[in-house]
Amino acid sequence: MKRTHLVTAVVSLMVFAFALNVEARSRRGHRSHKDKGAMAARLCENLDLTAEQQAKVENLREEAKSETTALRQKLDELRKEMHWLWNAENPNEDAIMTKIEEMSAVKLELKKISAELRLDINALLTPEQKAKAVELREQRRERRGDMKGKRGRGQNKGDRSFRGGPSTNMAW
Repeated sequence: MKRTHLVTAVVSLMVFAFALNVEARSRRGHRSHKDKGAMAARLCENLDLTAEQQAKVENLREEAKSETTALRQKLDELRKEMHWLWNAENPNEDAIMTKIEEMSAVKLELKKISAELRLDINALLTPEQKAKAVELREQRRERRGDMKGKRGRGQNKGDRSFRGGPSTNMAW
């Protein structure tokens, strides 16, 4: 009798730990999106945007957010499905490769929406604001460069200085 209770407790604990792990993994993709509103507000302030520019930027951001919300949810679902595929007793290579293609398509669409937003915002800026935005982005990159090697496990993913293209081409 005691042995049955012990086995039940161990199995329950394992299931609970597994569920927590799946939940934690599903949230990881959203860490960088937590404080976008505050970051955008600081940028608007630092660039001295007019009230009209700020309203247009906010409208563009809201449009992009409405487009990306469903895509982000879909990507979360695909990540969970991929997790289950990999943890199967005999992982199916074709199913895994298909899931990778599905995830890549969603990520590509998210990147396109992000690029469109950045281009649209850049079109709203004056030449002076564009120059200031480039300067602020370079300062941010320098600060990030100082932090390399000081991050937690799995966070330091190498040099990403080319991420998004040369900074001199785009102000936002």
